[in-house]
Amino acid sequence: MNQQIIEAIKENKLLLFIGAGFSQPLDFPSWNGLISLVLNELALEDDKYKRLEEVLSTGLFTSLEVLDKIKDKKKQVYEVLYHEIDKSLEGLNLDLHQKVGKISAKIITTNYDRLLETATNFRKVVFDNTFHIANLHEKDNFLLKLHGCIENPEKCILFQDDYDQLYKETAAIEKLKNLIADHTILFIGFSMSDDYVNKQLEYIHTIYKGFSKQHYYLTVESSASEQHGVYPIHLKDWNELSPFLDSLIEIKEDSDQNSGKASKNIVNVTPVRSPSIVKEVSIALLIAAPIDQENNPYFDKVTKHLAKFKVTIKCFYFSTEVLRSLEGFNYIFILTHTVKDKLIIEDQYLKSKLITPQEIEENLITDNLNGIFIFTDKLIRISSSSISIPLAVFWEKDLNGVFFKLFQKKALDNFENGLILNQEMFDLNQVEKGISKNVTRNDDSKQWLSESIDVKNLVNFVGRKTDLEDITRKIIDTNKRVLTIKGSGGIGKTTTVKKVAVELFERGYYIDGIYFIDCEFITNYKSFEYKVAQCFGVESTINLKEHILQNNIELNAIIILDNFETLLYIDEIDEIKSLVTFMCDQVNVVITSREWVQLEFEERHEMRAFTNEEAFQLFGKYYKSVLKSEEIKILKEDILGNLLNNNPLAIKITARNLPKSKNMFILKTDLEEDFFNITKDGYEDIFDDETDVNIERSKSLYQSIAYSYKRLKVNEKLLFELLCLFPDGIHMNNIKKFFSQTYYKLDSKKITDREINSLENKSLIEINKGFIKLQSIIGRFAEHQFLKRSEGEKIDFYKRAFEFMNFQSKMLYKIYEAERAIGLEIFDQNVENFIKSYSYITAFNEDQQNKLEYITTTFLMFDLIHQTQQISGKLEKIQQHFDLPKSNLLFETMLANAKYNEGNFEEGYDRIKKSLPIADMYKLDHSVELERDILNSALEIYIYSNVIEVRKFVKERDFDNYLLTVSLLFSSGEYGKIEELTTSSGKGIPPFTLMEMKYNLDKLEYNELEIVISSSFYRKEYTQLMQTTYVKAKMGKIDKKTINRLVVTNRYTSGLKSLMLALIETDRKKSINFYEKAIHDLQPIRYYYTEAIYHYTKFLLNNSLDNYSLWFDKGFLLAKENQYSFLHHKFNCMRRGLELPYDESQYILSGVYQLDSIIDLDKN
Repeated sequence: MNQQIIEAIKENKLLLFIGAGFSQPLDFPSWNGLISLVLNELALEDDKYKRLEEVLSTGLFTSLEVLDKIKDKKKQVYEVLYHEIDKSLEGLNLDLHQKVGKISAKIITTNYDRLLETATNFRKVVFDNTFHIANLHEKDNFLLKLHGCIENPEKCILFQDDYDQLYKETAAIEKLKNLIADHTILFIGFSMSDDYVNKQLEYIHTIYKGFSKQHYYLTVESSASEQHGVYPIHLKDWNELSPFLDSLIEIKEDSDQNSGKASKNIVNVTPVRSPSIVKEVSIALLIAAPIDQENNPYFDKVTKHLAKFKVTIKCFYFSTEVLRSLEGFNYIFILTHTVKDKLIIEDQYLKSKLITPQEIEENLITDNLNGIFIFTDKLIRISSSSISIPLAVFWEKDLNGVFFKLFQKKALDNFENGLILNQEMFDLNQVEKGISKNVTRNDDSKQWLSESIDVKNLVNFVGRKTDLEDITRKIIDTNKRVLTIKGSGGIGKTTTVKKVAVELFERGYYIDGIYFIDCEFITNYKSFEYKVAQCFGVESTINLKEHILQNNIELNAIIILDNFETLLYIDEIDEIKSLVTFMCDQVNVVITSREWVQLEFEERHEMRAFTNEEAFQLFGKYYKSVLKSEEIKILKEDILGNLLNNNPLAIKITARNLPKSKNMFILKTDLEEDFFNITKDGYEDIFDDETDVNIERSKSLYQSIAYSYKRLKVNEKLLFELLCLFPDGIHMNNIKKFFSQTYYKLDSKKITDREINSLENKSLIEINKGFIKLQSIIGRFAEHQFLKRSEGEKIDFYKRAFEFMNFQSKMLYKIYEAERAIGLEIFDQNVENFIKSYSYITAFNEDQQNKLEYITTTFLMFDLIHQTQQISGKLEKIQQHFDLPKSNLLFETMLANAKYNEGNFEEGYDRIKKSLPIADMYKLDHSVELERDILNSALEIYIYSNVIEVRKFVKERDFDNYLLTVSLLFSSGEYGKIEELTTSSGKGIPPFTLMEMKYNLDKLEYNELEIVISSSFYRKEYTQLMQTTYVKAKMGKIDKKTINRLVVTNRYTSGLKSLMLALIETDRKKSINFYEKAIHDLQPIRYYYTEAIYHYTKFLLNNSLDNYSLWFDKGFLLAKENQYSFLHHKFNCMRRGLELPYDESQYILSGVYQLDSIIDLDKN
């Protein structure tokens, strides 16, 4: 039994926190089960809710995210909640619920049901009952229903907004924080593997974080670990729960008998407060943590002592710049060290320097300052005559005692280890008890730190003081130059630059962000440009440099290019260097590389080798056993120095793979024996690429990885080697969801938390924001081990990787259908994985149809984020491996589509005409899925320039494609039929089409358009954003700056941008140039080519310019021939000099082109 739990029971300090799992055995639904019931109910009205249910079941949306999608259906949600939770309790076995009431008289639950109050008869208090919340401490017992009660379902905490409001603002939370400050919490019925429970605990963690007590949860999962500051208590299975509770009851009863007390709780008496209490004060907390000192910042260790006071604490690093910026604070606290009667402070390069108390005063704005308190490590001598501010200096370690005396007793005397200057100037008011609010500089800014830089992975960083100092100084001072950090593999380049990045970030440097690009898997210029463009927010522009210059984009940011040496040996290195040169004028660039980049403006820093002491210190961070003096000598000289070459990565991997109390003499022997055999493992073959000329050639790094690898279990090796097929890494949740499928539940090669945790503990993987990745050199080793496997084993790996990617693509498509922007964002996070999958998809021959479905789905996603150029070459390589009928034609149409959408209109159009002329489309059977995909791909091109032929084909072949039908009806101005179709089918209209239609009918509200532009698209859907913004330009609601910020991805978007600029241009000559450029670029997109001619013709007419008749005749003929009825109407109005509303009944198409039969198909 856990001793802290025992002590908490004896002291009446155990708080039970009961979750949904406690009610499930009594046939109450799980949380996800409840949401599924809601979605099934809603699906009776609309099929789209079935897709949300599928997304929920796969885990790609959390339950809170799903609820957020249906918050407009709150009434139905509450009805299902009431029906499922408000059940009769008659006949239910409430033994377990009664037992928890015998253990503690203080129970909190997030459950809505009435089981606990029925079983215990405790006083029920709901979170919104402010009177009873305020008096919880006076109650003999209580059951706090933190998320509400089923008696009032509409007040239950269900939706994301509910949670945000409850855990930020309510009296329940403030009181709860006071209540549990010195309590131990035991969570029962919370499954830490449940995403919803983890989200709940994130919120609940805001209550207890900062308090010193440890908290616990019951679990039957053997691999369970600490989560949100809560530690596991393991049960063999849930049958042990009842005996476990019995043991707690026995401890409680023995304690009550021994103390002579009844089981009744002692009532806390609230002291009478002084009328001079100050409700809230503002404190600036400054800590000295220069990068050349060993001290780590420990804001939380200070703020926890103020957690019970109603104060706002703003946290800063102690520097002159910060001192000068402090204004409006009641008190300033400084924590530092003393050297020769001076205090340590940071200089402009984050290094330590010394400052006197007098200099502190000189750099402070002292208006309204009630007191400044300096905490240091030893006595400091200060001349009182030189200080004119209320200053107290303590060399006292008991911060809790100091704060009590200052803010409760209002006393400045009785400090044995303190010096008080100008005591009469201090203004100490008793501070009201409450909840402190802690704010860091980053909380107040929109700073952004790359997700590839995870602070928790730097906790054990040691040494490298001179490297940190030099790199930091050079980054801060670098002006339009690139800083290259050079060093051998595994020496710590990446870790060191990430450490510097975090230090700068936490001090508020580089407000536009710190970006991180891993160049390891970049193989061409386009991929590199795409990664760089992401940092500027313009990933797919035709001309990145032109766009940046045109919009005067300069970022106060850092872009870190990691493993840059891999780019030095690709054919397009000159283009890459040219882009790096250009970038330096717009942003700070830092490169890590195994060799110099050889740029004229290259600032350099070469990483030095670890010293013996640094190596020993790093080893001690990961290996905690006590060593004898003779073992330390062997470790330092023979193991770390000679065998591991003081290589940080080798040391880290070796140390984290040692069992407790490993004898260092035996370790030395093990490593020496392994070193003798490593040539048999093909060590030299791992590093034989051009990029490896400058890699560290000692066998230490390879050996440390091999030493760890050999000790892996079968499934740990599977995950380790499988990761080399995933350049973006794999998100932990996706692995779990994949292997939780029925097909894999009994799979002997199933990957679980156990394998993930084991590899992380052995330092073989890195986990950044949930993504599991291999460090660069470890990835090379994993790939080498993988390639050594038999062909059969490799095929099995490829199949497993493809099955995972296929699973992910299907789930992403479902998300895309339900929530377009989120689906594309997740796809974009995994884009390199999808690209990589095209290189092994032909390694095995099974199920070609399944592979083709995968390719068509992922091709759509690549197309939507303008990345088909990344896969066009791969498609051409793999198409020969498919021998299904018409499979080659499918690839040809996709490749033509890729060329067209990339802006190579003529090449794409010529390719589709050669591969599949319109006449040949009639020979295909669109009831066959593969042939239907071919037709869809071809029609996407033909509709732009051959709309009449497409319309004829669709009608004659009864080709039912909803979006194609909507597009055809729009081009012919049949808006009424679109509304009829969408009403009967229950499907929506694409946002741009809807905005255009409403604008043409004079029914579009500007606010509606703004909402569509801001919320309907993923940020990389540049074509969609350009199109909808074009509607805004036609409304006259746009300026040049907004237009210029739009990203041009091909000739079509270039044409729309030129047309928008023409519409707002006041200079006649410039307008003509813009119009004619727009007309030229839009020619392949026939509808908007015709619309551009209309706008140009109108401009010529209004300005009485030549060529009006020529352009009018051309536009009028195009509109009429292509049956663009709305544009036909606009030209008619122009000719008559009238502005008449559009009446589609005046432009009825001939029967041969009517699509009523297709509309009927869509209705059904």
